[in-house]
Amino acid sequence: MKKEIETIIFDFGEVLAHLNFPHWIEIMQQINPDIDQSSFDIQHHRLNTLFSKGLISGDEMVNEYRLFLNRPMMSIQQIKRIHNSLFIDGKMRTVQLLPHLSQRYKLYGLSNTDPWHVEYLTSLMPGLSEYFVDKIYSYEAKSLKPEIEIFTYFQKRTGIIFSNTIYFDDYAPNIERGISLGINSVLVTGEEQLYKYISNTLLK
Repeated sequence: MKKEIETIIFDFGEVLAHLNFPHWIEIMQQINPDIDQSSFDIQHHRLNTLFSKGLISGDEMVNEYRLFLNRPMMSIQQIKRIHNSLFIDGKMRTVQLLPHLSQRYKLYGLSNTDPWHVEYLTSLMPGLSEYFVDKIYSYEAKSLKPEIEIFTYFQKRTGIIFSNTIYFDDYAPNIERGISLGINSVLVTGEEQLYKYISNTLLK
């Protein structure tokens, strides 16, 4: 890091909160045994792109779930519980460091996510807003990382200087995009790796 770090950008999934895709698929297969890995992958990619880009509404997402699960009368509450079961394993150790980090740095969130997941994560980590200056979500930017548009949206909204910023994400293409824009970017490969990196580098 050539310049002194003033700002930290956090992704959410596998950086602040665990993701459990096998559990998510299992829950859906219990409801509709015809769902296999291939059909899940296709449907998840399609719906995740649409909902996380803000291209379909919550009501449209409900209808998509009902079709996919073959449960036309399933309630919105049940569907949201299934959708948010991805986070069954809860928050990561990184969250414990946020109060300390926020005293030294400006913290921002930058996440590919949708309104339902944001609502759930807010309840899972209720103090999050206390530590973050702002949180930018893909459905607001109408763009998904690693697309350049979401980073442009992020910079215009926050006004931060990328060269004074460090960015944590668990997806290599997102990190590559960050590096191409001059952001000090760190690939998160595990909970302990991230915890130790922050403790030894940013809180030393």
